[in-house]
Amino acid sequence: MRIARLPHVAKRVAACALFAFGTLILQGCGDEPESAAAPAEGSAQPTTPTPDPYAELDAKFPEGRPKSPTVAERGQDSEYVKALAALPDERVRLSQARAAAQAKVDAFRAQYAKDAVRRFGREPTEEDLDASLINNAHYQTLVKAVDDAQAELDAYTAKARALINEKRFGEVKAYDALRREADAAAVAAGLPLRNDTPQQTAPAATAPQVQPAAAAKPAVSVTPQALSEATGIPLVPSDR
Repeated sequence: MRIARLPHVAKRVAACALFAFGTLILQGCGDEPESAAAPAEGSAQPTTPTPDPYAELDAKFPEGRPKSPTVAERGQDSEYVKALAALPDERVRLSQARAAAQAKVDAFRAQYAKDAVRRFGREPTEEDLDASLINNAHYQTLVKAVDDAQAELDAYTAKARALINEKRFGEVKAYDALRREADAAAVAAGLPLRNDTPQQTAPAATAPQVQPAAAAKPAVSVTPQALSEATGIPLVPSDR
């Protein structure tokens, strides 16, 4: 009887062994995806920090919005002072050229009026002269010379004013333009606008200034009156 039961026992033992082996295999297969997925979950890509729209502004103007330089500060720029010193002479030359051209127009017009008196026996009015000279080629050439001289004088005056304004407000305008670009970039990025300027840092220690040599050439000075005559800009109170 015991011998007859042995085959059934052997079969049961074999079945149990196969079942246990299969369970181990299945558990191993189930753990593989979890272990493979774990690094993927832990390897999240780092977020890129949002660039500061005011970085370029702070780099170029670390002390904030600059102030307009005073007359004394502008006078330290030798090239600027040299350019200002040349303004009066050039303006005088252009003014004289314009006056000479106008004198030719006036002389021709006066002579034409005298000829009209001889021909018609009466003094022509200004309207009569304008109507008679509108088709006079020589007279129109003289008038054009006056217009050209005036245009050259106006262009030089504008250039002189631009030179002064650039020195006075150039840095301020550059800051304002860059600030507008930075504000626009902040709005586009959904960032708040800056309401204050960067805090001023303590200035670095500078080397002591070297006194100029005794034989150094004195700097060229430009009086306000000469500058006003050169540029056509009326005198105003000193810089604030």
